Amino acid sequence: MRVLLSILAGVVTFLAVAVAVTSLLRDVVWPSVFVGVPAGVLAGVAVAIGTGVYLSRREQQ
Repeated sequence: MRVLLSILAGVVTFLAVAVAVTSLLRDVVWPSVFVGVPAGVLAGVAVAIGTGVYLSRREQQ
């Protein structure tokens, strides 16, 4: 369950950040998707790892 929640949190964060960054940079950078997707990946991975660590520590207590 912990792994599933971590992956879900990471995917949702990836989608939100990628769409937000892409739409914010649409008028500034022509291929804004090339900035938005990597930003989303970094944020999604960070949130997935953070959620996994948090849930494992919470489970131990």
